[in-house]
Amino acid sequence: MASKQETGIGSQYKEFAQACKQAEKDLKIEKYCRIDIERRPDGQEPETLYTYDLPVSMMWEYMWVIEWRTARFICKYPRDHVQKTFAFYDKTSGLDTGYGSTLSKYVAAKALKTKYENALQAYLNSQKDMLFFDPDNDPVAIKGREKIAKAEERIRELLQTLETEKAKLTQSCS
Repeated sequence: MASKQETGIGSQYKEFAQACKQAEKDLKIEKYCRIDIERRPDGQEPETLYTYDLPVSMMWEYMWVIEWRTARFICKYPRDHVQKTFAFYDKTSGLDTGYGSTLSKYVAAKALKTKYENALQAYLNSQKDMLFFDPDNDPVAIKGREKIAKAEERIRELLQTLETEKAKLTQSCS
C-alpha cells in the first residue's frame, strides 16, 4: 500500500510546473536557445563553426537539423573534437534562464508562493464548516501565512538581484 506522501508526488510536481508556467507568462519571458557548434583542434581555442538562435519550442522540433549539421562537421573535421553548446536565455531581457540562474530562481519562488497560497486556501475552505474554527488563530493557517510571507520576502530579494543583473547587462551592451 502506498503512503500518503507517495500518492501526491505527481500532482505536486504538476501543480508546481503549472505555477512556473504562469509565472513565466506573467513576466513575459520568451525562452530562446543559442546553439553553437564548435570545433576544438588539439591544444587550440575552440572555433565556432555554426550558430543557431531559436525559440526553445522550435529547437526541439528541429533538433534533427542541428544533429545533421553536427554530423556533417564531424565528417569534415575527423581529427578534431566537434561539440554543441547550448545557452538558454530570455529574449526580452537577455538574462540567462538556465538551471540556477537568478531568473529561474525568481520564477520558481513565484511558483512556490502560488503553491503555498493555493494550499492555504484549500485548507481554509476545508475547515470553514467546522464549528469552532478560527482562521486567525489556527496553527496550520498561521504556519501557512508565515510560509507565504517568507516566499514574498524571497521574491523581493530575487527581484532586486534581477534588476541589478539587468542594469549590468544594459551597461555592458552600451
